Amino acid sequence: MVATAAMADRRLVAWLDERPEWHRRILAFVLGALGAFALPPFHVVPVLFLCFPVLLLLTSASRCRVSAFAQGWWFGLGHFAAGLYWVGIAFVVNEDVSNLGAPFAVGLLAGVLAFFPGLATLLFYQVRQWLAERRRALNGFGLILLFALTWSLTEWLRGHAFTGFPWNLVGYSWAAWDAPVQIVSLVGVYGLGLITMIIVLAPVAVVRECRPWSRWAPAAAALLLIGMVFGGGLVRLPDGPARQTDIELRLVQANIAQQDKWRSDRISDNFIRYLELSRKPRRVPADVIIWPETAAAYFLEQEPSRRFLMADTVPEDGYIITGAPRIRRGPGDEIKLWNSLHAIDRFGQVVATYDKVHLVPFGEYLPFRSILESMGLTRFVPSAFDFTPGEGFKTIDLAGVPPFSPLICYEIIFPGAVALDQAPPAWLLNLTNDAWYGESTGPYQHLVTARFRAVEEGVPVVRVAGTGISAVIDPYGRVVKSLGLNKGGIIDVRLPERVEYRTLYARIGDWSFAVLMAIIALLALSGACVRRDGGVAVV
Repeated sequence: MVATAAMADRRLVAWLDERPEWHRRILAFVLGALGAFALPPFHVVPVLFLCFPVLLLLTSASRCRVSAFAQGWWFGLGHFAAGLYWVGIAFVVNEDVSNLGAPFAVGLLAGVLAFFPGLATLLFYQVRQWLAERRRALNGFGLILLFALTWSLTEWLRGHAFTGFPWNLVGYSWAAWDAPVQIVSLVGVYGLGLITMIIVLAPVAVVRECRPWSRWAPAAAALLLIGMVFGGGLVRLPDGPARQTDIELRLVQANIAQQDKWRSDRISDNFIRYLELSRKPRRVPADVIIWPETAAAYFLEQEPSRRFLMADTVPEDGYIITGAPRIRRGPGDEIKLWNSLHAIDRFGQVVATYDKVHLVPFGEYLPFRSILESMGLTRFVPSAFDFTPGEGFKTIDLAGVPPFSPLICYEIIFPGAVALDQAPPAWLLNLTNDAWYGESTGPYQHLVTARFRAVEEGVPVVRVAGTGISAVIDPYGRVVKSLGLNKGGIIDVRLPERVEYRTLYARIGDWSFAVLMAIIALLALSGACVRRDGGVAVV
């Protein structure tokens, strides 16, 4: 059976080699788009066993660096266009921006992000060329390890280069199951992505091995990895629900459409809507009432009357936390704006403030404003002013409430960058507004990133979204309670406890991923290397 598969594989390689370059690029684009269905909310993981092996073969058939890069770039273009199409919905929602910009924005974003898959395939090609110059080559197992390494390295780079955008990483494909997600407490989502790539590429190694005794080694290794990931996760997961603290929370999701959020004739009604939901009776008073990102569309520091109305909803020794814009006027009429979070006590005093650190390019600020505005390019959210980044992440410690790390909007998507090492939080609080993206896959993908941060850090995540999906997530990434997309209402729930000990990933971050990469690299370039004159057939 393996011999038959190997023969079919060689025929496929020969067929790919005979195709014109533009045929191969179209195929790469289609494979990339198909691969997006493995991600939330679809989780059709089996498509990865087709997409990535064929991409590896396409890259192996490349005749030059440009061709190798092109295979990855076209794959990435299809992958990100299909997975991030919802970015264009922001243009439809925002009446001040032309709808014609939607396809341009999606295409531009996908094209820029596609650089990283292109870099992955280029690195794969270059390493093989470097080995060939030294009369060495990789067997089937070495090939898949090398490709998994280059892909995972460039995913990590995508999460850190420039402002970073670690959205729709391969590791998120496993989000439909709680067990395999648990390994991110050790190696993070980048490490899970590396393991995933080795697993889905295993069929290539099976048909590439020519020695009978080693044909099944890659398949056995893939099955062993699957068993370790699922088995280890099942061992880590508790039998029942996570333990809870005695802190009572109320999450408020008013479900106000983005078109109505900042309308001058609706701002007051929107504010009253939040107050009414906050005042709804409950059996046990809430210790903390939480509103989403910019739910209070006022400069609350300058409007004590609004704060007093909010404080009226707060029980004794309790707090209300909300997102709101913040403004400061400096010398020379200089204006600074922040996207902020305020904690307000029962006396209407602002007792804690956090300013968003990681701003969204073209959404909250226009990079190289003077240059781009002269070219006619503006932000998705038109304004004469850019938001100012905050001074840094912080852990907020309110009396009677476990310390928490505040995160606004997409700050939750950055692995290893959601909490301070010197002041570890007991929970993460994520205020967001996903109304920009309608009933698309975007809010579901955003929710999954919050689940992974919970497991990585070993702490619960409380996520409050203006139009959904609001959720309380335990430290094992399980959704305790949620309120769906485009639904208005409240969530009353107790805050789950964090895990007893800080996770390895919370302690050392991506260093665990680096160690895993080093081990795989040694296996690929040492144990998996064979001489060309050793009679081993390679791609």
